[in-house]
Amino acid sequence: MSKVINFKNAELKSISDFLFSLKLVGRASRGRNKLLVEMERKAEAFYTDLRELREECYQKNNESGKSELKENFTADDVDRKVNEVGQDLAGVNIDEFSDKIKALYQALDEYPEKLEGLDAVCYDRLMDLLEEIEF
Repeated sequence: MSKVINFKNAELKSISDFLFSLKLVGRASRGRNKLLVEMERKAEAFYTDLRELREECYQKNNESGKSELKENFTADDVDRKVNEVGQDLAGVNIDEFSDKIKALYQALDEYPEKLEGLDAVCYDRLMDLLEEIEF
């Protein structure tokens, strides 16, 4: 059975930024870096989806040169579509480095630094996701 962490597309950047900011050593640091590489690949796919959505919903105004909604779309339609893409899951397979992810989980569980604001939210979400994995 493969081990997969299922992030929502919309949370990839904030969790990546949080992970990048952590002071980690050894296997935990290596686990973080392996996870960040995979998360970046998923984020690139998400950004590609958003670009395609933009092309689907917007057109360039020939007179002003600015983008505008195509006739058959409303701002609410676009917002709904963006939210749907943001809620799609981006599964990161960690089979090849699950031992390092386990070290990352243990380091996060004992992380000595104070977390607040968005970092605290990202920490909580990441820990929830890691706790779903059977190491």
